[in-house]
Amino acid sequence: MKTKIANHCPRIKNSLKGFSLLELVFAIAIFMIIVSGVVIPIINNYINNLENQEYVKANAVINESWEAVRSIRNGGWSNMISGTHGLALSGGNWIFSGSSDLTDGFTREVILSEPSRDIADNLVTEGGTPDPDSMSVHIIISWKPTPYTERSIETESLLTNYRQ
Repeated sequence: MKTKIANHCPRIKNSLKGFSLLELVFAIAIFMIIVSGVVIPIINNYINNLENQEYVKANAVINESWEAVRSIRNGGWSNMISGTHGLALSGGNWIFSGSSDLTDGFTREVILSEPSRDIADNLVTEGGTPDPDSMSVHIIISWKPTPYTERSIETESLLTNYRQ
Protein backbone atom coordinates (compact mmCIF):
# COMPACT_ATOMS: atom_id res chain seq x y z
CA MET A 1 0.00 0.00 0.00
CA LYS A 2 1.29 3.35 -1.07
CA THR A 3 0.93 6.31 1.20
CA LYS A 4 1.42 9.89 0.27
CA ILE A 5 4.08 11.83 2.06
CA ALA A 6 1.86 14.92 2.25
CA ASN A 7 -0.70 13.02 4.33
CA HIS A 8 1.88 12.15 6.98
CA CYS A 9 3.78 15.39 7.07
CA PRO A 10 1.71 18.60 7.33
CA ARG A 11 4.76 20.75 6.63
CA ILE A 12 5.21 19.22 3.15
CA LYS A 13 1.47 19.49 2.50
CA ASN A 14 1.53 23.26 3.19
CA SER A 15 4.56 23.78 0.97
CA LEU A 16 2.81 21.95 -1.88
CA LYS A 17 -0.10 24.42 -1.65
CA GLY A 18 2.35 27.32 -1.87
CA PHE A 19 4.07 25.68 -4.81
CA SER A 20 0.82 25.46 -6.78
CA LEU A 21 0.12 29.15 -6.01
CA LEU A 22 3.60 30.05 -7.24
CA GLU A 23 3.01 28.02 -10.40
CA LEU A 24 -0.24 29.92 -10.95
CA VAL A 25 1.54 33.29 -10.61
CA PHE A 26 4.22 32.22 -13.11
CA ALA A 27 1.61 30.88 -15.52
CA ILE A 28 -0.31 34.16 -15.38
CA ALA A 29 2.91 36.14 -15.92
CA ILE A 30 3.89 34.04 -18.94
CA PHE A 31 0.36 34.32 -20.33
CA MET A 32 0.43 38.13 -19.96
CA ILE A 33 3.79 38.38 -21.74
CA ILE A 34 2.50 36.28 -24.62
CA VAL A 35 -0.80 38.19 -24.84
CA SER A 36 0.92 41.60 -24.74
CA GLY A 37 3.28 40.42 -27.47
CA VAL A 38 0.26 39.72 -29.67
CA VAL A 39 -2.12 42.50 -28.64
CA ILE A 40 0.30 45.45 -28.80
CA PRO A 41 1.17 44.92 -32.52
CA ILE A 42 -2.55 44.56 -33.32
CA ILE A 43 -3.33 47.87 -31.58
CA ASN A 44 -0.39 49.61 -33.30
CA ASN A 45 -1.57 48.29 -36.66
CA TYR A 46 -5.07 49.63 -36.00
CA ILE A 47 -3.72 53.08 -35.06
CA ASN A 48 -1.46 53.18 -38.14
CA ASN A 49 -4.42 52.23 -40.32
CA LEU A 50 -6.47 55.12 -38.91
CA GLU A 51 -3.59 57.55 -39.47
CA ASN A 52 -3.18 56.35 -43.06
CA GLN A 53 -6.89 56.88 -43.71
CA GLU A 54 -6.61 60.45 -42.41
CA TYR A 55 -3.54 61.03 -44.58
CA VAL A 56 -5.44 59.84 -47.66
CA LYS A 57 -8.35 62.18 -46.81
CA ALA A 58 -5.90 65.08 -46.31
CA ASN A 59 -4.42 64.41 -49.76
CA ALA A 60 -7.93 64.53 -51.23
CA VAL A 61 -8.42 67.94 -49.58
CA ILE A 62 -5.10 69.13 -51.08
CA ASN A 63 -6.20 67.99 -54.55
CA GLU A 64 -9.54 69.74 -54.11
CA SER A 65 -7.66 72.89 -53.01
CA TRP A 66 -5.53 72.90 -56.15
CA GLU A 67 -8.62 72.54 -58.33
CA ALA A 68 -10.28 75.39 -56.42
CA VAL A 69 -7.26 77.71 -56.77
CA ARG A 70 -7.04 76.96 -60.51
CA SER A 71 -10.76 77.64 -60.82
CA ILE A 72 -10.35 81.00 -59.06
CA ARG A 73 -7.41 81.85 -61.33
CA ASN A 74 -9.43 80.87 -64.41
CA GLY A 75 -12.18 83.20 -63.24
CA GLY A 76 -9.78 86.14 -63.52
CA TRP A 77 -6.19 86.88 -62.60
CA SER A 78 -7.40 89.82 -60.51
CA ASN A 79 -8.84 87.25 -58.05
CA MET A 80 -5.30 86.07 -57.20
CA ILE A 81 -4.52 88.36 -54.24
CA SER A 82 -1.44 87.82 -52.08
CA GLY A 83 -2.18 86.67 -48.54
CA THR A 84 -3.41 83.72 -46.52
CA HIS A 85 -6.86 82.51 -47.52
CA GLY A 86 -9.45 79.85 -46.90
CA LEU A 87 -11.69 78.47 -49.64
CA ALA A 88 -15.47 78.43 -49.97
CA LEU A 89 -18.09 77.66 -52.58
CA SER A 90 -20.35 80.56 -53.50
CA GLY A 91 -23.00 80.09 -56.16
CA GLY A 92 -21.21 77.02 -57.50
CA ASN A 93 -17.88 78.89 -57.83
CA TRP A 94 -14.83 78.74 -55.60
CA ILE A 95 -13.80 81.93 -53.82
CA PHE A 96 -11.15 82.91 -51.28
CA SER A 97 -12.78 83.34 -47.88
CA GLY A 98 -11.18 84.28 -44.57
CA SER A 99 -7.67 83.21 -43.60
CA SER A 100 -8.43 79.47 -43.40
CA ASP A 101 -11.35 77.09 -43.63
CA LEU A 102 -12.41 73.84 -41.98
CA THR A 103 -13.25 70.93 -44.29
CA ASP A 104 -14.15 67.49 -42.89
CA GLY A 105 -12.05 68.09 -39.77
CA PHE A 106 -9.08 69.44 -41.76
CA THR A 107 -7.90 73.05 -41.55
CA ARG A 108 -6.94 74.42 -44.95
CA GLU A 109 -4.74 77.45 -45.60
CA VAL A 110 -3.91 78.74 -49.09
CA ILE A 111 -0.99 81.18 -49.04
CA LEU A 112 -0.51 83.28 -52.16
CA SER A 113 2.61 85.36 -52.67
CA GLU A 114 4.01 87.19 -55.66
CA PRO A 115 7.39 85.73 -56.65
CA SER A 116 10.40 87.73 -57.81
CA ARG A 117 12.55 87.20 -60.88
CA ASP A 118 16.07 88.26 -61.76
CA ILE A 119 17.22 89.88 -65.00
CA ALA A 120 17.42 86.44 -66.72
CA ASP A 121 13.76 85.78 -65.74
CA ASN A 122 14.73 83.14 -63.15
CA LEU A 123 12.81 82.88 -59.89
CA VAL A 124 14.77 84.24 -56.91
CA THR A 125 14.04 84.22 -53.19
CA GLU A 126 15.81 87.53 -52.51
CA GLY A 127 16.10 90.62 -54.63
CA GLY A 128 14.79 90.68 -58.17
CA THR A 129 11.63 92.34 -59.35
CA PRO A 130 8.09 91.19 -58.55
CA ASP A 131 6.45 89.15 -61.30
CA PRO A 132 2.84 90.36 -61.68
CA ASP A 133 1.96 87.41 -63.95
CA SER A 134 3.00 84.64 -61.51
CA MET A 135 1.73 83.62 -58.11
CA SER A 136 3.41 81.25 -55.67
CA VAL A 137 0.75 79.02 -54.08
CA HIS A 138 1.48 77.20 -50.83
CA ILE A 139 -1.30 74.96 -49.48
CA ILE A 140 -1.21 73.62 -45.91
CA ILE A 141 -3.67 71.00 -44.63
CA SER A 142 -3.54 70.29 -40.88
CA TRP A 143 -5.55 68.11 -38.54
CA LYS A 144 -5.49 66.71 -35.00
CA PRO A 145 -5.80 62.91 -34.87
CA THR A 146 -5.78 63.16 -31.06
CA PRO A 147 -6.07 66.16 -28.74
CA TYR A 148 -2.32 65.94 -28.11
CA THR A 149 -0.95 65.56 -31.65
CA GLU A 150 -1.16 67.62 -34.80
CA ARG A 151 -0.37 66.47 -38.32
CA SER A 152 -0.03 68.47 -41.52
CA ILE A 153 0.87 68.09 -45.16
CA GLU A 154 1.76 70.88 -47.53
CA THR A 155 2.46 71.51 -51.16
CA GLU A 156 3.70 74.45 -53.18
CA SER A 157 3.72 75.39 -56.82
CA LEU A 158 3.72 78.35 -59.16
CA LEU A 159 0.66 79.46 -61.11
CA THR A 160 0.88 81.89 -64.00
CA ASN A 161 -1.47 84.23 -65.76
CA TYR A 162 -1.77 82.01 -68.82
CA ARG A 163 -4.07 84.53 -70.52
CA GLN A 164 -1.29 87.12 -70.55
